[in-house]
Amino acid sequence: MKKELYVLALFAGMATGVYAEEGQPTGSLWVNGSSSNSVVNENEHVSLSWEISYTITEDPGAVITAKDELVPAEKSTMEVWPIGSAYWNGNLNINLKCRVDGQEFNLYSGKSKNFKPSGNSALFTREVDENDVINFGMMGESRESGQYFRWTGTSRTEPAHSFIALKNGDTYPSASPMGSGGDVEAFLMPYFDEGTRTVVLGPKDVIFVVELDRVYTYEQSGNASDKGYDMQDMVFLVTFR
Repeated sequence: MKKELYVLALFAGMATGVYAEEGQPTGSLWVNGSSSNSVVNENEHVSLSWEISYTITEDPGAVITAKDELVPAEKSTMEVWPIGSAYWNGNLNINLKCRVDGQEFNLYSGKSKNFKPSGNSALFTREVDENDVINFGMMGESRESGQYFRWTGTSRTEPAHSFIALKNGDTYPSASPMGSGGDVEAFLMPYFDEGTRTVVLGPKDVIFVVELDRVYTYEQSGNASDKGYDMQDMVFLVTFR
């Protein structure tokens, strides 16, 4: 933007920078057509130009810990949405729980084929505070699963830690079909960049991809020919508003 005005003061220099704390605007102001050592005389008609920059820090929604826990960046509304399940052709039950600072909630228990979006209704909505610790527990009810909950908050090196939380731009695990060029379920495709094999989400979203039967982690190779390890037995989205 450029504006002409009368300067009613004596300037010792023709350019000045404006510097401020993080999150505040910064910029420069100068007199057009003058050198850096020129002087503007009192009542002289000059043309000024300026540039202003704003630093915008995007709220990440939540931080993902090394144990796949979620920690809100600020007080917000957390919503949990089902994306889909490819568990035993939809015929067996799956279960999802949530803990917010130790308080436990049952989010879903039923046939895997019904674990999918239903209009504008989230599975779970709750107000959360900054630095709350949020954990999720997932279980499949097949003979191969062991029928126990696999909880976040455990080390990623534990065999039962067969899941991962991901944000926009993250790369899907190489042991999963999403990371290795295998078959990706249709319900996951809107959240999958096939060219880069990365996650596509909003800035305040987190996606969980979960394996419910096998007992080796996403970081381990396991049996490379085991097509059952697909981390698509349960997929859900957590968003912060």
